[in-house]
Amino acid sequence: MSATQAQIDNAIAVNFSHRLNPTIQPEKIISLYESLSPTLKRAAAIADLLEVAAEVDCGSALDSDSVHSAAQTIRMELSDARAMLDAFFNQQATKPQADILPES
Repeated sequence: MSATQAQIDNAIAVNFSHRLNPTIQPEKIISLYESLSPTLKRAAAIADLLEVAAEVDCGSALDSDSVHSAAQTIRMELSDARAMLDAFFNQQATKPQADILPES
């Protein structure tokens, strides 16, 4: 089902700048790294915490809801990173090849 213009006009615009650092400058691949780095660090930190908690847990500290929520958080962080990569590479795909090759 396609959205009507009224649905599009009335759609809620959510600002996710508190989650993502959308400072990607198409001409600079380093800005992509800088934008994705916090997202990937958050995912890795949660995975580290889960690993440590699993090693020291005697069965009472981590309930299944906490583990499920932590796993979902990792998935969302990685989805954010994938969306940023997709947007960057889709934008790059529209440029002529000579424009995106690094200078020698």
